Amino acid sequence: MAETPTRVFIDADLAATINGAFDNKRPITVAYVDQDGQPHLSFRGSTQAHGPDQCAMWIREREGGLVRAIAHNPRITLMYRDASTRTTYLIYGRARVETDPQISKAIYDKSPEGERDRDPDMAGVAVIIDVDAIQGGSPEARVNMRNTVAT
Repeated sequence: MAETPTRVFIDADLAATINGAFDNKRPITVAYVDQDGQPHLSFRGSTQAHGPDQCAMWIREREGGLVRAIAHNPRITLMYRDASTRTTYLIYGRARVETDPQISKAIYDKSPEGERDRDPDMAGVAVIIDVDAIQGGSPEARVNMRNTVAT
C-alpha cells in the first residue's frame, strides 16, 4: 500500500541537505523543458531552501535557458543524490523569477561563495520554486510530501 503523503514541509535537516549540496560536492540537478519542448538537465550549485515550502536559486545568466524556459513552463524538478548514503530527494515545483531586489539579494547572499564568485556583480537573477511535492529519502527514512495545487 502506498504511503499517504503529508504536507510539504522543508524541515531543518532537509534544508541543511539542500543548502549544503554544493559544498558537499553534490550539486542539485535541475530538470526543465524549454519552449521547443526539449528537456534539459543542469547542475545548480546555488539551490537553497527558502522557507518551509519553497526553494530558491541564483541564476547567473539573466537571459539564460532556464529563465527563458520557466517563462513558458514554470514546472521544474530538482534532484539531490548522495550515493554514499543512498539518499535521494526529488523536489517538484513551479519556478518564477523574483522581482523584489531585497529578496533577490538575500538569495544571492545565501548562495555558496563559489557560486557568488562566478557572478560578483550580481548580474544574474533570483528564482523561487514553489514546492508542490517532495519524494525520496534514505534507507532510514522515506519522504512523501505533497501540497494540493490549484490548476
